[in-house]
Amino acid sequence: MARRMVEHGVRFVQVYSGGGHQQESWDAHFGLKENHDLHCAETDVPMAGLLTDLKRRGMLDETLVVWGGEFGRMPVSQG
Repeated sequence: MARRMVEHGVRFVQVYSGGGHQQESWDAHFGLKENHDLHCAETDVPMAGLLTDLKRRGMLDETLVVWGGEFGRMPVSQG
């Protein structure tokens, strides 16, 4: 869907992975290796597919792809 949006001229597309709580999200407070092994496995193939699609269509030359992690906790979430 992200590639199709870019094809149709959408200038900013955010694909979000995660949600849930603790081990259900990227926000691991324990079991970091197990957590990241799980979530990397869920996102590696789809992300590779997106990059392959963009490259195959000649769009990767003009598309900035930023693949990042969490930005940290906001003060309001600390209670």
